[in-house]
Amino acid sequence: MHEAKSSTDWLDRDTLLLSSAYGNDMATMSGYARTARLWRRGSDVEKAPMLMETAPESMGLWAYIDRTRETETVWFADRSGFFNTILWLGNRSGPKIKVDLPSGTSVESHRDWLVVKRRTEWTVGGQTYPPDMAIAIRRSCWLPRARTTACTQATPAKWPPSCRQWATRPTSTSPRQEDMATAGTTKRRPRS
Repeated sequence: MHEAKSSTDWLDRDTLLLSSAYGNDMATMSGYARTARLWRRGSDVEKAPMLMETAPESMGLWAYIDRTRETETVWFADRSGFFNTILWLGNRSGPKIKVDLPSGTSVESHRDWLVVKRRTEWTVGGQTYPPDMAIAIRRSCWLPRARTTACTQATPAKWPPSCRQWATRPTSTSPRQEDMATAGTTKRRPRS
């Protein structure tokens, strides 16, 4: 494969998620990948099936596998600019569900939890959160758009016990995968 701005993530031993600016019209105006593809071992990269495509004006498109879930989950991150990302959840056949978060949101994911942080004030579930506050959201509660204060909790003291026990662990420790904290310690996560 020729040189290009790219990212990859293994889906299985023979399949890569490939986001690459390689090929005709495959780069955005910023030089990043316009597509996420499924590249199987031994196949021609130019014939790899496209899972998702973004506009040439977008900054770029990335795809990552979420290894904290029991079922195969792929995050697709369509970045329109440096701080603006539209996230999708899907699998090896492509994006399925648009994650209904404002585009200027940083996101961490672990199992059924999203930890989000906005650069600006955000009102959700009848409560207003200041900029840069980490908010834990149960993904299964958020995706069906069932926004209640039970789904969004701003402080670890109010988070459910299953989330609170690992969220309050000091970030200087090296937690097990099962105990990952919200401080950016998950191995694979959407980048936004």
